[in-house]
Amino acid sequence: MTSKAVQPVASADFPTRWGAFRIYGFRAAPGPDRGGEVEEAVALVMGDVKSSPPLVRIHSQCLTGDVFSFSAM
Repeated sequence: MTSKAVQPVASADFPTRWGAFRIYGFRAAPGPDRGGEVEEAVALVMGDVKSSPPLVRIHSQCLTGDVFSFSAM
């Protein structure tokens, strides 16, 4: 049995002042290309992404600090 490289781990409704989103959390298993570290990512989804190709923005820095104006503790 093989495991998927990236697996969904959580999801929730995510209301914002810009509209209602759904937030999804993902985790990538440790691998040799990541130095054995587990990586985590989130996706914010608004509307039906299956009916037409979605508009995508990839953010590669600190999500909470850069997007939501929170600082790490």
